[in-house]
Amino acid sequence: MPKISLVIPVYNTGKYLSETLDSVINQTFSDWEAICIDDGSTDNSLEILREYAKKDKRIKVITQKNCGVVTARNHAIKYATSQYIYPLDSDDIIVPDCLEKLYGAMMAGHGDIITCRVMYFGRETTEMVLPKPTKHNLSHDNCLVNAALFRKSDFEKIGGYDTKFNLALEDYDFWLNMVVNLGAQIYRIPEILFYYRLKDQAEARNFQHCAEHASLKQKMAQKYPAIKRQHVLDKLTWPIRKIIRFLFRIDGNRVKICKTIKIRFKRTPINLFYFNSVSNFGDLLNIDIMDKLPHYSVRQTNIKHADIVAIGSLLQNVVCKKMSVPQKISRYVHTPLIVYGSGFIHDTENTVPVRRLDVRAVRGQLSLAKLKSLKHVKLHKDLAIADPGLLAPLLTDVSHIQKKYDLGIIPHYVDKDNPLLNKINVKNAVVLDIMQPPHIFLTQLAQCRTVISSAMHGLIAADALGIPNMRMTLSDNITGGDYKYNDYYSAFGITEHAVINLRQRSFSDTDINTIKKMYQIKPEQVRQKQNELLKVFPYKTKDKICL
Repeated sequence: MPKISLVIPVYNTGKYLSETLDSVINQTFSDWEAICIDDGSTDNSLEILREYAKKDKRIKVITQKNCGVVTARNHAIKYATSQYIYPLDSDDIIVPDCLEKLYGAMMAGHGDIITCRVMYFGRETTEMVLPKPTKHNLSHDNCLVNAALFRKSDFEKIGGYDTKFNLALEDYDFWLNMVVNLGAQIYRIPEILFYYRLKDQAEARNFQHCAEHASLKQKMAQKYPAIKRQHVLDKLTWPIRKIIRFLFRIDGNRVKICKTIKIRFKRTPINLFYFNSVSNFGDLLNIDIMDKLPHYSVRQTNIKHADIVAIGSLLQNVVCKKMSVPQKISRYVHTPLIVYGSGFIHDTENTVPVRRLDVRAVRGQLSLAKLKSLKHVKLHKDLAIADPGLLAPLLTDVSHIQKKYDLGIIPHYVDKDNPLLNKINVKNAVVLDIMQPPHIFLTQLAQCRTVISSAMHGLIAADALGIPNMRMTLSDNITGGDYKYNDYYSAFGITEHAVINLRQRSFSDTDINTIKKMYQIKPEQVRQKQNELLKVFPYKTKDKICL
């Protein structure tokens, strides 16, 4: 009997379904079953499910006429043989160690409902801000997404998902039912283990039925009288609760009285500047690596208010041709901007920095030479010359992943639909989507023996994982041309790097050995760069970080 049953309702999500199922198959925790229920799909969803079921016996497929997600979940859970249930929508993604950490928290007795932090991806990429998952907060608004681990026995006690909420908010009602009627405790793992896909409004079920949310919440108030009483009580006791929170603090199981008034500062989040207009692996690494290292919260901001710039050709945004007097004054008002591995996109002359710069790491020698020519730039005594994308292995453990493909093909997002990709004739090859969440991309990348990529951070991630790789060119559409690639390779002392120009030639199986022979970066060089980056990391870390 498996330990966890994943319940995956499927309705016309064929274009996303493979990503979801791959994220399940690649879990480090292997003792699971996936109950996939097709809710009368009219696209190719059922075909995809059956293909995966043939490959992996842990995936079970059942079908029903289109009845909606609530009926589908209830129906699928009846077939579950595990003690623990994990609902997962067929367009969302879980990171490789998600089930392992959820199950570990459940076994440690941390709660009856185990959830985690959530990242949006798809239409935009940012962390989903959710209230602390307490009974009090839950009485006001939902604190969880639909994906959380719970006991099947608790599901049966409350009668499953309520079909009255088939249009929307069925998960909110389900969590309320468990907390109010069973006294279930919620525990949130302080890590991003779940990626919630933001789709176009035409595809998003919650948006389509947002008009019904108010009436559905009225149904909840009638169903759970305790909620209404809680709202009235909150209004009456709000001033008292504020005073109590100020005067008392909880230390473990003890309540201590604050005899002296102290000003308490919350740990401020890191203000990070990075490009987020497109879901691109290199840019997404910024928030994931920053979040992984310091145990601070991270938020995206503009260059004026940023504390740090890291992965990407971001230094072009830090300089300008001419500054006004107010801008010059502002440069001294703001704290210095930390540079942690950024670079320039192209060579520029006669520019000045709009902020004072505290340079801890820089991508390569070309960017370093440019920084040395500028005023208001302070170089760290242990300056690292490396791209922080080399720290990508911190995000997920890929040591258990077996090689499946002779070649991984990574087109830059501007080259994604380039017809020249058809000139690659390798039998055992896979095309990797650079716009996927980093954890998923790295898991798929680890399955490749060699890589060709027109995306620079596809090459950098391959270097970080020790996979021989070579740059390919498909067009002139990548901003900056050769500059950023030359800059990155200069950190390893490489003045000329090999390039496969698919506008002039094709690529076949026999060329794979050429990649291995011409690959110049050694594992010990990568480890040295990783250690240098960790040494100059500008924020305190909770634990010692090792690679």
